[in-house]
Amino acid sequence: KEKEGRDLKLEGEAEKAYAKYRDSITKQKKRIDHLIRRIYSRTHANALIEADAKKEKSTCGWRYRLVSEGDEDVKAWAHTVDIDGSKAHYHKIGTELYYVVEGEGTLFLDGEAHPIQKGSFAHIPPGVVHSSEGRMKVLVVGVPDIDDDDLYFPEED
Repeated sequence: KEKEGRDLKLEGEAEKAYAKYRDSITKQKKRIDHLIRRIYSRTHANALIEADAKKEKSTCGWRYRLVSEGDEDVKAWAHTVDIDGSKAHYHKIGTELYYVVEGEGTLFLDGEAHPIQKGSFAHIPPGVVHSSEGRMKVLVVGVPDIDDDDLYFPEED
């Protein structure tokens, strides 16, 4: 009888190990499906869902890279950015276009305050120092393609 109990315990452990393995395979499949969608969307005309975009910290907040460096045949980039205030900075080469999707705040362009809210649009040419105050989600489109080497801070000049 003691032997039977041990056998059942091993079966229980085997069941747990199998369940863990099955969960691991499911997670790997989801990651692979996600990567295939991203690769396909980058090599074919297609729509990309923000939730599928790479999320990363930026000067302005958290950005979701919808179209960006590394994408094939890209002449511009597009990110949605969750902004909660941003540090003053500028670009020597890049032009940025901001469209406020949600929220409100103040956009500073060369020190001049511009109130912005949902539906506001801003054109930020090269050399214009810009920053913001307030919480908002902004669609940012930049030309040419994004280059982290084209990011400058006035206090470092």
